[in-house]
Amino acid sequence: MTIKSKRQVSWIIILFSYFIFFACISVIVAHPCSTEFKIDTIEKDGVSSIHLTPTNPNVSVIQSQFDRVGKFSNGLAPVLVGKKWGYIDFTGTLVIQFQFEDAHSFSEGLASVKIKNKWRYINSTGKIVIQPQFDEAKDYLESGAFNFSEGFASVKIGNKWGYIDHSGKIVIQPKFDMTDNFSEGFAAVEVREKWGYIDKTGKVVIQPKFLYPSSFSEGLASVGIIKSKSGGFSFGYIDTTGKVVIQPQFLGAESFENGFALVQYGPRMEYIDKAGNLQPRFNFEKKVERGSFRLISSNNKWGPCLVPILSFLPNLITQNLLQRVLYL
Repeated sequence: MTIKSKRQVSWIIILFSYFIFFACISVIVAHPCSTEFKIDTIEKDGVSSIHLTPTNPNVSVIQSQFDRVGKFSNGLAPVLVGKKWGYIDFTGTLVIQFQFEDAHSFSEGLASVKIKNKWRYINSTGKIVIQPQFDEAKDYLESGAFNFSEGFASVKIGNKWGYIDHSGKIVIQPKFDMTDNFSEGFAAVEVREKWGYIDKTGKVVIQPKFLYPSSFSEGLASVGIIKSKSGGFSFGYIDTTGKVVIQPQFLGAESFENGFALVQYGPRMEYIDKAGNLQPRFNFEKKVERGSFRLISSNNKWGPCLVPILSFLPNLITQNLLQRVLYL
């Protein structure tokens, strides 16, 4: 299981537990998409199909016909039907045919796709622009990073991870046990089960001694810091020099956004500022992330919900936040 997968599983468990508790004492907020579509099942020639009719005239209509749908990026989203992946545009039109064993979202004009157990990169027309040479290519859903991030993509060759540029040239040799995407000029890398950070030359600038690191955001990154006596760990935050600026005290910690970060403080979910101070739960600002879209499911089929994501920072834990963590 990758570091990102482990972090996602941990947060899903934490958020689900807290969500169940909160549901017992307050009204559950519905997923925003539920108010944007009317779901109709249409029978024709003995075949049932699901149609999503928007209640908002500014929302596009896309029939929910896919087994899985990835996130829209660069105007396209990967979709799965049966065992093959292709890509659709905002109207739901298939623009890159179903042909891939696996497919990731586009970033910086390229997307990694899998054919015959090897990864390669395509452009938005479906043309292969970086030939197959990789055993694995990462697609992280963190801080909007997909495939390429800041000009680099993390790839696996043999048993080690390194980085390529847009031409497919290996620019940081595969020598790490695991890697994360670049953010703010740094990338987390694993060496012998501990994580540190490298710069864009591949130089280790923060020594590997942490667990479950996040990408840098607004100059800070959350990391698991091991307690010398007990051997356990708590989450705190470091700056780009590796200095601990918010002491390890949290059971979970997410990246900073607009000056705030979501943490698990004891049994509670809270927001903190960059000084590590807890913030009032009920003061929140609403932010629209343009170009980002939610997903909606019906009868185990997935279709894109073409409405901007509303992120609440800081905000009380609600179903909105749970959906955000699970689906984006």
